[in-house]
Amino acid sequence: MIVDRMDIYPASFRFKASFGISRGRIGAVGELAPHTLVSLKASRRQGWGESRPSHLWSYETKETVFTTLKNYLKPCIEGHDPEDLEGLHRRMAAVIADGITRGQPIAKSSIDMAAHDLICRAEGVSLFEYLGGHGRSRVDLSYLVSASSRGEAVAQTRLGRSEGFRGFKIKIGKGIKEDLEMISACKEEAGGRLLWADANQAYGFEEALRLSREASRFDLQVLEQPLPSTDRHGLVKLSKSSPVRIAIDESAFTDRDLIDFVSLGFEGGVVIKTAKSGGIMPASKMIEAARKSRLEVLGSGLTEGMVGFSASAQLFAAAEISYPVDLNGPQFIIDHVATGPIIEGGAASVAGPGLGVQVDETRLKQGEKGRRQAFGTS
Repeated sequence: MIVDRMDIYPASFRFKASFGISRGRIGAVGELAPHTLVSLKASRRQGWGESRPSHLWSYETKETVFTTLKNYLKPCIEGHDPEDLEGLHRRMAAVIADGITRGQPIAKSSIDMAAHDLICRAEGVSLFEYLGGHGRSRVDLSYLVSASSRGEAVAQTRLGRSEGFRGFKIKIGKGIKEDLEMISACKEEAGGRLLWADANQAYGFEEALRLSREASRFDLQVLEQPLPSTDRHGLVKLSKSSPVRIAIDESAFTDRDLIDFVSLGFEGGVVIKTAKSGGIMPASKMIEAARKSRLEVLGSGLTEGMVGFSASAQLFAAAEISYPVDLNGPQFIIDHVATGPIIEGGAASVAGPGLGVQVDETRLKQGEKGRRQAFGTS
């Protein structure tokens, strides 16, 4: 099987709920989120992948994803066998080099997803089955609480609980007093379900330790990335001192990053994102490395549409991640070009063939010229 053609489709999906992190607002109701879909065609089959950049979360933007895919990655993918996943990643790394960690992983992840979709469709299996999944082909989801007041936090948690979600991830990082207010509000409504707070690098060591100690009173189970991504020694020290499990996210993009943390003595958890890792194959390697090092594995995403959502849902289901995963794209955005897993009762079904998604190319191509003009391309 050889890739005959790779197509790149910039797209904009509309926010249906407001979403913010400690660095600022990701999107508000009615605003547009940048997404890029990739199509690989080989042997009369087609596979799909998705990139969802967010410049407040990483250095990759809608512009860099598009130009990286078009000018660098497309030439090294067309004419090659998508089933050679190791070779695919070597070729991508040869044209977009790694730095301290993986180079342009969000752009690369869409190609990896599309290659997996092709492989699975050719074999007539779902990604879940291809990755060795067996038994329960569903994955439990966390409901994301992104609130600006206690009342909003209560209302959002109550809604998530009524819809059957088994965990709550709370966006914090606005100050210890306000953060504790949000966490305590969620605890009141969560009914003993998972409470997981994400500070997105907002604090220094002493503040983070104080926050974790006080938040432990509200049964907080996970505190994600409270320190800057580069403060490895601080995160290691905090993982040993905190009464709440410390999880790293922006600090670890590869399995090598995890190995470095463990060598320093880190004892917490790691948040796996398919896009952050550079795709399904490298994310799988991160999960394996984390488990070998006895780190807790948590699953998350970057408000992807159905293509990226389904890729991660099937990966996490196959990996049997115990915590409800934070795949919140369907909670916040309207994907008008693809359909995928059924989400009900706070869980997502995972089924094939491939990623288990259907992309409406007609809708995807509508307005494509205007979108490309926004990138200054033809």
